[in-house]
Amino acid sequence: MTQKLITAAITNASKKFGLYSQDGKRGKAVVLARFFTPASNMTWYMTEFDPETGDGFGVVVGSATEWGYFNVNEMQNAKMQSGFFRGMQAIERDIHVTPKKQTLIECMKSYGDEIPSWLLPKEEEKAA
Repeated sequence: MTQKLITAAITNASKKFGLYSQDGKRGKAVVLARFFTPASNMTWYMTEFDPETGDGFGVVVGSATEWGYFNVNEMQNAKMQSGFFRGMQAIERDIHVTPKKQTLIECMKSYGDEIPSWLLPKEEEKAA
C-alpha cells in the first residue's frame, strides 16, 4: 500500500506556511513534515509547501545538509529500483511528525541529525 506523503493537516498548515513564508527564521522555522528513505540516509524536513504545485522547501539531510527545494509529487511517485523492495514506495512520511508542533532544530535534534551552524539563530551562531 502506498502512503500519502501529503495529508489534509499538511495542506491546511501550508495556508500559513507557503513558500517563502519562513524566510530568515533559520532553525526556528516550523516543520510541516519529515520525509525519509528507508533504504538510504536521505531525509527532508519540509518547512514550506505549495499544494498547487507540490513544491516544498526545507532542510535536506544526506551526504551533506543544505536548504533545498523539492517536489513532493515526484517524491510520492519514486519507487525502489532494485532488490527485494523493487517497485515499492521509496520515500515515506514520518507519521510521528505533526505539522506546526516543532521547530526545525527541535525536530532535527530529536532524530539525532547534526545541526549545522548556519541553521542556528544569528545570536547563537555568534556565540558558537
